[in-house]
Amino acid sequence: MTRLFNRLSILILYLAAYGCSTAPPALHTIGIYEPGAREVVVNITDDTTPIVLALNAYERTTWKVNLKEGVKLTRVILAGYHAQQINGLPAGMPIEVYTYYPSPCPTCWQGIYSGFSAGAAYNEPDPKIEAIAGLKATSFQGGYRRSEFAIFPDMKKWSAETSKVSTQQNQDGWVSAPRAVACACTKAAVSEKCKCSAVTPGCPCLADK
Repeated sequence: MTRLFNRLSILILYLAAYGCSTAPPALHTIGIYEPGAREVVVNITDDTTPIVLALNAYERTTWKVNLKEGVKLTRVILAGYHAQQINGLPAGMPIEVYTYYPSPCPTCWQGIYSGFSAGAAYNEPDPKIEAIAGLKATSFQGGYRRSEFAIFPDMKKWSAETSKVSTQQNQDGWVSAPRAVACACTKAAVSEKCKCSAVTPGCPCLADK
């Protein structure tokens, strides 16, 4: 009964804040093993469609969300093993939490931990998160240790093919999967926004570290 009440409360908050929309939301997922700094910054400037934001980390992480004016953030999902914290959301924004250790906050609803994969979290969208959201990932970004991400208009859609592109290795020696970015490359080259894959010239592209 308590869980049903919490779910209804979240639904009421959504409807009160955003009303009914015919535009399908875009699920943007981010996964890391551990933060690369004191907090992980997520800059969101895509105001073209409602957004469901899913953040997944194994280690304890503080997420700092920067929203451009006009961004329609309709749902936030926090997942992982250790406790997660999040700042920068609109006042009263409900947060769904699926962590092994509780992640308390004034507007958090603690769901059932489902054993999210620590290794796969930063290589590909976690299907358990997609199941929770009821959506397929529109974009995915990840890395073993990262400190900043961006969600912007016209990001390339995530696909299983992305994971087949050669991976990058950062200066710490950790390998991270290619991330969906908006760039158009006709051949292997380096631009201001991205490095095109030499394995599959012409995209997908690998974002700069």
